[in-house]
Amino acid sequence: MNDTVSRLARIKIKLNDRVVVVEGDFKGLVGTVVERGENEVAVDVETQDQIERVNLSAVRVAFRLGDQVQINQGPHSSRIGWIVDVQDLTVTVINVELGIEVIMNSCYVHFVDKDFHRRLSKRATLDFITVHF
Repeated sequence: MNDTVSRLARIKIKLNDRVVVVEGDFKGLVGTVVERGENEVAVDVETQDQIERVNLSAVRVAFRLGDQVQINQGPHSSRIGWIVDVQDLTVTVINVELGIEVIMNSCYVHFVDKDFHRRLSKRATLDFITVHF
């Protein structure tokens, strides 16, 4: 089962995904995929300010609290929600509109919109400024 999950996780890694290196010299480092080959990815490592090439099998998508994701498997497929908990290989996704919370393997969700958080933060800042000035 773990081998299947590992293969699924590798398949879904795309350009601009946030990933964590899970094996090798760069284990534990987090970065953004800037290039993807058949068996290798180039990762812009956040803390190193450099791009490292690593085997595709050595990275996993790195979800964080607050990430907006879409479920792509099972009875909740196509539902969009927010990551509210991350534990090893599982994530908890909440859909506020429907009031549902789903715990599932992280290989069955993907990022919805990387720029969403930036737009939300910018809008919240603008709203704050508008209200308080």
